[in-house]
Amino acid sequence: MFKHQLVIFIICLCSVCLFGQDHHYHAICVDSLQVPYEYNCFKQNTDGSITFFQISSTLNEISFNKFTLSYDLVFSGLETFYTDQVSNSNLIYYSNLFGNEYFKVSTTRGSLFYIFRDEQLIRKLDSHIFLPIDASHIVYNTQTKYYKLNIITHDLDSLSLSPIYLALGSLPYNNQQFLIKYNSDLFHQYYLVINNDLTIADTVTVNESSGLNDLPDLNFNPQHVTINQLGGYIIMLAYSNNLEGNALVVFNDQNEIVYILNDYGTVYDIIVLDQSNLAFLYNNESMHVRFLMKLVFGDIIYNDVIPTESFPYRQFIDPCNLIVTLFYSNENVLGISELSDFPNYQYSGLTEQYSLDQAQINYWNLADSCFLIDFNTGSSHYIKKFRIIGTTDNHDALAVSKPVLKCYPNPFHSSITIEYLSNIKNERTQIYIYNIKGQLVRSYQSDKNTSIKWDGKDKYGRYVSEGVYLVNLQTNKESKRANKILFLK
Repeated sequence: MFKHQLVIFIICLCSVCLFGQDHHYHAICVDSLQVPYEYNCFKQNTDGSITFFQISSTLNEISFNKFTLSYDLVFSGLETFYTDQVSNSNLIYYSNLFGNEYFKVSTTRGSLFYIFRDEQLIRKLDSHIFLPIDASHIVYNTQTKYYKLNIITHDLDSLSLSPIYLALGSLPYNNQQFLIKYNSDLFHQYYLVINNDLTIADTVTVNESSGLNDLPDLNFNPQHVTINQLGGYIIMLAYSNNLEGNALVVFNDQNEIVYILNDYGTVYDIIVLDQSNLAFLYNNESMHVRFLMKLVFGDIIYNDVIPTESFPYRQFIDPCNLIVTLFYSNENVLGISELSDFPNYQYSGLTEQYSLDQAQINYWNLADSCFLIDFNTGSSHYIKKFRIIGTTDNHDALAVSKPVLKCYPNPFHSSITIEYLSNIKNERTQIYIYNIKGQLVRSYQSDKNTSIKWDGKDKYGRYVSEGVYLVNLQTNKESKRANKILFLK
């Protein structure tokens, strides 16, 4: 079987060139961690840590377990936070919305929804497909009614439809409204815009510019939809009942459908480039093609294929407005491009090789121009940390005007990462850690643009006491820098 290789592309969204030079960006792997447990789903927390959820079951019991990866890349142990007596169960859906965790589990009795907040169960529901609209309310429907349930107090409100109408589901729309779909007969369907208080706001119509004669036949299942916003437009990805894959649908601020891409393929990984452009990936399994595409908003809305030398697989955006894209390639290379050069990539080598089409790929942004990618091939499961490095047009000097010493997280409990960035060639560095009395606690020899971890132990392997410590950097160029760090137990 042909083994696809990994290419990481980083596309800078900032077109400003410092000092009149072209700047390029490289992603280097600075750490690699073997994942200690398998997991079904995850969430990234506000402190940068990641919580992984593992749903396991026996013949008569289901267990909800979790473990965490701290910001300084230390895994916790596996912890069970809830069990229930149900038989032959497995997880089929998860989402984190409005601070709640929604787990849909299939059992021999049908589907169950478990709703948690801070790993505390707040409600268990039967097999209704529902839409969360805020932290305390969900919406679901029967054939003739839509219900709004308070999952804390159990209060229930309802919206009745005419007896001749058949309710077909709901979808998210914006912060104050959602969409519902109903049929009045076998041939006509309608979309309504509903306010969160269950009052009817408007009817969705089709603008003639969209090229549609009627509403698209979308599957109104909120578990399979994503929403993006661009100016006054709402961009929805939802499955189509008529075609394999999904449809990209654009609504304007008049609740009109003004554009649809519904072409037997799957659109995913939408990224807003600016107020007039979206980048997204398109996959058509039957034709064995993957494209990087752009949706352009103007007097008319149209899509365009962006030429690439390799097949795109996934793409992500980091807090520094850099796009990270994984590509299929015949070579194991890393490609970089600024937006001003888009899409003329700059290539450099990458030592790792991965089979993307057989791997589970997850991605998380960190601070300090770093990101994590989880590559799970089944036989191996590693999370790798990458750092984005900026270079000038000579590709030799780092785009760092002065040596930079970074220590994070600070304060720290179990370990702290110390990184040194410099644009000085052939430089040797020594890291010294002193206590507040000026006594040497630990020392490391380090190459520039790499990281080390201090585990809070002295040179004899003993844990030091809590308090303030100084991280001192000394190089063969006589430059010295010192950072204060705080160790807490």
